Amino acid sequence: MSSGRFVLAMSGLLACSTAGGQHDGELFDPTRPFQARGTRSQSVAPSFELTAILISGTRRVAIINGKPCRAGDTVDGAELLSIESGSVELRAGPRTVTVRLRTKKMRDDNEGASTE
Repeated sequence: MSSGRFVLAMSGLLACSTAGGQHDGELFDPTRPFQARGTRSQSVAPSFELTAILISGTRRVAIINGKPCRAGDTVDGAELLSIESGSVELRAGPRTVTVRLRTKKMRDDNEGASTE
């Protein structure tokens, strides 16, 4: 009778462990950082840094995020729509973003640069 009780106890433990194990297909990993849990469905908007614009009679080139780009190119998932003398226009998903060229004075003001 002792082995019958053991089998019954093990069956009960097994039933309890599987009933509480409903986890929507994703198990918790205790070694993952706290911020990483559940971030797969969240999207982060890309940031764009416009550092230079070259406009000549035959071409227009903008340096965005360190890469030379022309109208129609894709930069970090956004399409470059137009290049003007002081800004560019990008389409990032359903929205249009205008990125302005920062002048030296704007950089100095924003970065708190000191002159020596």
